[in-house]
Amino acid sequence: MLILGIACVLLALWFILGQREPAKANALDPVADELLQIRKKTGMYPTDISVLSSLIPVRERYTLYFGQGTDTNLAWSPSDVSSHDLTVLVTTNYFVMFAPTGKIKLMSFSSFPVWRRTSDDTDWQKGRIHWSLIGTYWSED
Repeated sequence: MLILGIACVLLALWFILGQREPAKANALDPVADELLQIRKKTGMYPTDISVLSSLIPVRERYTLYFGQGTDTNLAWSPSDVSSHDLTVLVTTNYFVMFAPTGKIKLMSFSSFPVWRRTSDDTDWQKGRIHWSLIGTYWSED
């Protein structure tokens, strides 16, 4: 009976903790806040985010992948997202951040788990990055 009780507690903890974004994702929240403040002041997101002061502590602890794009299109690679701790992609009117919790499997067209936050939503969302010959996209779990 004791073993069953312990198993239930562990299963409940796994379920609860599995539904929350990883701590590394929360490290990007100040970066998102700074980006939003810049947009509020200037009307657009900065084209060079490497100079943001909120990135300094994040860079000391995590590997980062940066990307940029046109006003309507972000350019990014699933393998680059997978091989870094955190990703920040910015255009002048949009940003998206990824915190992967799994790795890409190069031998197949598949997907891997990530958490995502965008300039349109202050909450982290659990999902997957998919890739195939057709293209790459993110979907919510």
